[in-house]
Amino acid sequence: MTAAEELRAAVTRLRCDHRHPVQPPHGSMAFPGDCSKCGAPWGSILVSDGLREPLAALLEIACALWPAVRRGQLVWFTLILAIVTTVATPITTHAGEWLYDLRRNPAPVLREHAERGDTMIYFSVALLVVAIALVALHVVERRTDQRRALTNMIVAVLALAVGVSSIIQIYRIGDAGARSAWAHEIAHLETANGS
Repeated sequence: MTAAEELRAAVTRLRCDHRHPVQPPHGSMAFPGDCSKCGAPWGSILVSDGLREPLAALLEIACALWPAVRRGQLVWFTLILAIVTTVATPITTHAGEWLYDLRRNPAPVLREHAERGDTMIYFSVALLVVAIALVALHVVERRTDQRRALTNMIVAVLALAVGVSSIIQIYRIGDAGARSAWAHEIAHLETANGS
């Protein structure tokens, strides 16, 4: 296969509207099989899980830094998103561990991805705690006109610290996963192009 064909195949996988079999022998409801159209493994599709954490983090930062945003209904959506993230993180981690265990001799970058992925639950729980604090602040602010400057500042600093660290960690996890998933193809393309 030429470098151009390899590149076309990679682009096809990225543009595919994936169909993962969920019936034996090709897969199950718990562990869907590879895409029947492009062959992409189910684990690589779970990358979309990596979108929930940054969205929750950005919403929490917005709610913490701008009281007008917090006074609206966005704080409730942020809490729901944080709950969904906290529930989905162990499911995604379990699916990733299952895929990891299928490898006989996992590459160091895949090991790094798995180790970083195991830490994401701590960040998800921290996002949930901040979301609960934001909702509590929202409820207190609606019941009284008294401003709580110190409480607002503490929650804002906490939201900023947890939000930024969560975004950085999900980036690090995704980067290791992408390097693991695409390392062979990138190396092949670089060799074919003489880079």
